[in-house]
Amino acid sequence: MKKNIFFASLLALIFASCTSMQDVYVNPDEVEKSSDIQKIERQLAFLDAELLEKSGERDFSKSDFNKKVKELSSLAEDALAVPEIQKIQQARLYSLEGIAGVLYGDKSAAADCLERAQKISKFDVKSIALAFRLGKINEPLTDSASAQDKALLLLEKAVDSYKKGDFADSAANFDSAFISLDPFYREAYGKIRDKAWELRNENSDSDLDLLTLKKITLSQMVKIAESQNSSLFFNWTAGKNLSEKDLFGKILAAGLLESKSLASAEKLTGQIPATRILAARFLWNVYISRKPGENPVKYSNLYKSRNTPSPVPDLDVNSPDFDAVLACVEREFLSLPDGINFKGEENISAVEFASSIKKIK
Repeated sequence: MKKNIFFASLLALIFASCTSMQDVYVNPDEVEKSSDIQKIERQLAFLDAELLEKSGERDFSKSDFNKKVKELSSLAEDALAVPEIQKIQQARLYSLEGIAGVLYGDKSAAADCLERAQKISKFDVKSIALAFRLGKINEPLTDSASAQDKALLLLEKAVDSYKKGDFADSAANFDSAFISLDPFYREAYGKIRDKAWELRNENSDSDLDLLTLKKITLSQMVKIAESQNSSLFFNWTAGKNLSEKDLFGKILAAGLLESKSLASAEKLTGQIPATRILAARFLWNVYISRKPGENPVKYSNLYKSRNTPSPVPDLDVNSPDFDAVLACVEREFLSLPDGINFKGEENISAVEFASSIKKIK
């Protein structure tokens, strides 16, 4: 009996010595017992996705975003101050705080968090993710990772591929990761995954940051047109590589943004939002500039001569852009979003416009 007690004590001593000399192995189930950690991971995922989705938009407030991220960092610090916190939970919290630091641009603080996390454990999946984001490692995935950890690291690769413009890889990695992850990850990153899928076949030489925008200005629309079809504007640029501002000036002066159906009194500038109606006008003008025999007002002439109502309910026959809209719909440059109306006042996304301009030969 005493021998059994002796050996049990010896094994306990050996085990304690081993854990003090090497990293603590992180059991994901133990980490997940902390409701604070679950809350921080969830909010961090949504903030990470928000930065990817909205950082290029003009109405995105980085100061408001940073405030939300720093509030999350404070939550992690509060959780770390709890006396009974376990080592494995400390490692996870330091890693999450470090990822938050990356999001608001403080890489020095993030690196400090990584060092603290790795002193406790190099096995924590979020520590590996943080090291990857800081460029400390080139490949986050390892053969020894658990299925859950592999899914989280695939998510990191998906985010990294999206930032680099490798949209096909990004979409594929998102899909693989979502299978094994908590549903909130799909909820958080779903729009980014869908955007990656939309962009997967776009020209790699185009302005990829521009193509991720949900809303674009007229000058951005013109720039996208040039990037997708470099021969479109040769008559006005002579093949010169112009800045966005100068290119817009050339195209505006050429009349490619004006209505051909009826003189337009509006004053257009490069900063005006590109709506579907303005996109249709531009697409139609570019098309007829390449087709000298095309009658630019043939649709309005036809419907007015027959006294026939417009086939598109939210577009009047007397609209200065009646011809442009009908031409774009008939040639499938643009679609009717609900199958009935054109919804001309809605903004056009960069991806939808890029797809449309490439149809003009």
